[in-house]
Amino acid sequence: MKFELRLLLLSNYLNFFGSGLFIPLYALFVQQMGGNVFHAGASFGTYTLTAGLVTFIFGKLEDKILDKRKMLCLGYFFVAVGAVSFLFITELWHLYLVQVLNAIAFGIFNPAWKTLYASDEDIGKEAQEWALVDGGDMILISIAAVLGGFLVNWYGFRMLFFLMAFVQVVAFLFSLKIIGKKKK
Repeated sequence: MKFELRLLLLSNYLNFFGSGLFIPLYALFVQQMGGNVFHAGASFGTYTLTAGLVTFIFGKLEDKILDKRKMLCLGYFFVAVGAVSFLFITELWHLYLVQVLNAIAFGIFNPAWKTLYASDEDIGKEAQEWALVDGGDMILISIAAVLGGFLVNWYGFRMLFFLMAFVQVVAFLFSLKIIGKKKK
């Protein structure tokens, strides 16, 4: 397996682990912020709608004028900023802003990540290498969900957000190793 593919997998695994710590507990957090089921759905809907639109825009830009490796790192940087931002949410409307930031981050890194990963696949091992992505993501999300539940139950959301931010910063740092890499 190529070195860049390993870096892409590692940064992806860290990203999914960081997100998996929180996603199963999202509605509980919204409730603790004073929101209700509608706010949980609406704020997550804001995230997914924004992510979809931004993905269309950056997918086109990254094919035409933007460096995919730099966009990958920029996206992961904003994911890390978004994770840190959860520590500063004090009002429900802050959550919507953080979700928009996270959506923009996703829209920037996701097209770049998928393009770089596909271009680095080993011929004849495509299914196996995509299985590493999906299977690894699911296993890490399952571990993260249990750990996230434990942390929130015993230490609260602040501890979870510190760990989530740390993991996303590490994912960003690994993505930086890809910038200077040129495809052979």
